[in-house]
Amino acid sequence: MRQTCILVLIFSVVIVSAGIKPSFAVSDVIYGQYSCQRIGGAWIASDANTCIVTSMVVFRGETVTILSGIKLVNEGTITNGGTIFNSGGSIYNKGGINNAGTISNDGNKFDNFGTISNRGTIFNSVPFINSGTIFNSGTFLNDGDIIQNRTGVIINNQGGTIESIYDGTITNLGAISNLGTISNHAKFISDGSILNKAEIYNLGIIKNNFNFTNSGTITNSGMIANNHNGVMINHDVIYNSATISNLGSISNHGTIKMCKGTISGNQVVGNPPHVSC
Repeated sequence: MRQTCILVLIFSVVIVSAGIKPSFAVSDVIYGQYSCQRIGGAWIASDANTCIVTSMVVFRGETVTILSGIKLVNEGTITNGGTIFNSGGSIYNKGGINNAGTISNDGNKFDNFGTISNRGTIFNSVPFINSGTIFNSGTFLNDGDIIQNRTGVIINNQGGTIESIYDGTITNLGAISNLGTISNHAKFISDGSILNKAEIYNLGIIKNNFNFTNSGTITNSGMIANNHNGVMINHDVIYNSATISNLGSISNHGTIKMCKGTISGNQVVGNPPHVSC
């Protein structure tokens, strides 16, 4: 018995001295120092009430809530199989977030400088600023402002859905690659690059000011404005039953099918659009 205790003590000392920190399974409300430390975080009151985590695991059935005035900073890995609810606070991701549960962003803002891999559901209703990389294989529902900086990359994988509804706005200065489904019911403004290899449904407004390449299907029943600096290249199919305004250039190497829709402005280069209802 005495030898067993000595071995346990030695093993514990080795873990501490090696700096190995266990992952924390949490179900809590982050409101201050005690609650931050309870989930294994480091509390910095002098920096806008910041809680820094390097390893956090939220299991299925558990919920972490970030209250107003709290800034949660991830400098390692967050693995979420439950629910992370940003209720008035801020989230800064400098590491990796692996989400198979639900992230609900209804706080001050969400800043991503690292990597987010989503296989679950993300709801956003406030500013969501992406300067890193987002891999989406689940559902990303936006009723706020997704702002993608020039370093930002969004890859919507096969089976992934990005949907912007109601007052939702997506502003792209970086790169978006779509292998799944993008559905826009609100505003989609792009000063960066868009590569569509699957399906884009537009029932709102898309404003393109840079490079937009389609090798999949675009179904437009809203408005697509290809502005002065906009370059659209179509290699597959565009279904247009509403309005396309072309002040830039549209090169059609595939098919543009018109059903009670219109294309105004500059002439389409390449294959001419044709009526198909």
